Amino acid sequence: MIKILGFGLLSVASVLSSSVFAASCQNAGYTRVGGTPEGKEYILVGTTNNYHIDGAKFISYSGKVATFSTSEGFSGTDAYGYQDFKWRAKKDIKFNTRGHHFVNVKTPVVISGKSDPIENFCNNVYVQNKPTLSVTSLGGAKVSVSYKIDSNSKFAVEGKPLKITFKYAGREYGGTGSAGEISTTKLSGTVTKILTLPGADDYYISAIITDGTYKASASPGWIEVGGIGRPPCDDCQPF
Repeated sequence: MIKILGFGLLSVASVLSSSVFAASCQNAGYTRVGGTPEGKEYILVGTTNNYHIDGAKFISYSGKVATFSTSEGFSGTDAYGYQDFKWRAKKDIKFNTRGHHFVNVKTPVVISGKSDPIENFCNNVYVQNKPTLSVTSLGGAKVSVSYKIDSNSKFAVEGKPLKITFKYAGREYGGTGSAGEISTTKLSGTVTKILTLPGADDYYISAIITDGTYKASASPGWIEVGGIGRPPCDDCQPF
């Protein structure tokens, strides 16, 4: 016999931005694309992220300033500082709209050996919201959850399937493990899973989803599996 002991809900929720931006280094006409400036490729709307450009060790950048800009406009300048055996210019950057963006840096010295006095280095980034996960129903060992991931997330951009993983933690014997998982290629929806549990005990169930960078979790709660208990190991004893 399986009995529901409690229904709890913990979801990582976010207010989805209605604005979607679309720009890239290539569309903006930049030819030096990828690798620099260094920083996160997948970032959250409205959060501050650091991007930096490292200069060559044999060139003096003392007193020189790098100019940072993004697909949302000018982001300011940053003087080069010496650290980690490199001349490094850093800048905290924030994007306010979801979508495909870029970060560009103009460096005041020639790094590649070309004759142009100022070089542009551009990197593409994706700005997104966090995934969401919530419990819609729990009946016996069957649980249903609703989820949503951003179309600008890593898994969505790369076309990889999502996995929602269910885990259990036993109250009596203390065993933990996987209660199963669901794989899907849809960015949002409601899915149902019949949980796999080791035997009689009270189990706390949790669910986790990741979009390749960020995670969300939900807790359906406690369920009771009746019958003869099966400890997770031969020598295990009830607490």
